[in-house]
Amino acid sequence: MILHDWPTTQCVEILSQLKSGLKPGHSRIVLNEIVIPEQNAGWFETSVDVLMMHVHSAQERREREWRELVGKVDGLKVTKIWDVEGAVEKVIEIDAV
Repeated sequence: MILHDWPTTQCVEILSQLKSGLKPGHSRIVLNEIVIPEQNAGWFETSVDVLMMHVHSAQERREREWRELVGKVDGLKVTKIWDVEGAVEKVIEIDAV
């Protein structure tokens, strides 16, 4: 629950800094973040999205937005987004490639 506090530009910078310490094929980044569903999003994740926008100029993201964000950093790729028993927070697995 860190990257949701930052706009995309700063998220790319944070991930880029982390990438410098990763070994491709052996290292990964694991995030615990809210992933807003494409349809039927609940009140909690959408209200947190509005709060992040208002307070931090940031946002909660949909799965495709997480993949796009990580894709902006050369050498990083979202491998899997793990559903945590229907919770709004998911585990996002990012591999160094």
